[in-house]
Amino acid sequence: MVTVVAIIGMLAAIAIPVYSNLHNSSAEAVATDHVEALNRAVTNFSHSCWKLPTAPNASSTDDEYAVLRSLQYKFPADQLKPGSPFFPPTYDPVASSNSKDLRIRWNGKSFELLKPGQFGTGFRFNSGNDLKKTNYAFSSGYKPEGAN
Repeated sequence: MVTVVAIIGMLAAIAIPVYSNLHNSSAEAVATDHVEALNRAVTNFSHSCWKLPTAPNASSTDDEYAVLRSLQYKFPADQLKPGSPFFPPTYDPVASSNSKDLRIRWNGKSFELLKPGQFGTGFRFNSGNDLKKTNYAFSSGYKPEGAN
């Protein structure tokens, strides 16, 4: 009986760190895919002849939100832009500067992933928990970035 308990203890000592590393790397892979989806939306948005802000703001997430909301905006029929909204309007992330979080930051040209241990402010990646049941509500008179 003591031998069986010792073997189970050794297997657990090996399996728990492996599982922990697997969980962290899978979250990072999902976050990387999310960043790529945002950057595809940026490309599609820019193909509609619109400009996005190019000056990153490292101290806040104002630039991240300006770009994201522009990607989520559904253009009305009289201003139709094929493909809009370019990113799901149900995505509503929170800002984070905690270096323990996976964060998504606008660098002036594209979105990039900040991994735990890196410093900076961006959207906290929450693996699907940032998706709401309703679309983001734009204020009346909202104009996306780059609108004429």
